[in-house]
Amino acid sequence: MLSILDVIDEHNDEMRALVGKDYAQGTLKRFLVLRKHVHEFIQKKYKLEDLDLKKVDQKFISDFDFHIRSVKKCSNNYTVKVLKSVGKIINISHHNKLIENNPFIGYKGKTKKTDRFFMDEEELLKITEKELSSERLGMVRDVFLFCCYTGLAYTDVKHLRENHINKGIDGEQLIVKVRQKTNTRSAIPILPQAQVLLDKYADHPLCSGNMLLPVPSNQKMNEYCAPVKVL
Repeated sequence: MLSILDVIDEHNDEMRALVGKDYAQGTLKRFLVLRKHVHEFIQKKYKLEDLDLKKVDQKFISDFDFHIRSVKKCSNNYTVKVLKSVGKIINISHHNKLIENNPFIGYKGKTKKTDRFFMDEEELLKITEKELSSERLGMVRDVFLFCCYTGLAYTDVKHLRENHINKGIDGEQLIVKVRQKTNTRSAIPILPQAQVLLDKYADHPLCSGNMLLPVPSNQKMNEYCAPVKVL
């Protein structure tokens, strides 16, 4: 029996081998989380540890969609993304003739537009001047501020190294690197506020391997950001 988890595992193993080449680490993480969601759903719905790939039908998809929304209490947009990831696995299976029919034909999950809020200068200053209870929170706050001052995403700052700092034709310092999400090269001027943070951690013991900032894991970053909120 070829199971749905077997196919997900094979997909993830192949993706893991191509991280840094064709895929970002965050993409792999999304499919590892998908595997966990599918496994939990099969245990709850079917009282099994795995399920025959051929039994993944439209009812499975509908029930899995409901499971993510209700049991896992996830938003519509996150649910649609999870289902699209399952859809990729099923599409590959159908393309490789592991299944005769594609149960995802007809699935119409749609993301909803959400409003994005941006901090103004006053709010940023409040975060900068906030007195924190520990050095660890201070480091998380500094990483967050550096993202604000440069426009870089978390994953780009986490992978920022000394070789990414270059001088422009005007002699000013620039961050020159390929963005993880878009795979495009960018040259970002280093504002004075950002340079202060780089100088602060220039010899920090947690900045090993030419790291420029002591960036924690994404999970820890989100966890520690909560106490930093001042607005």
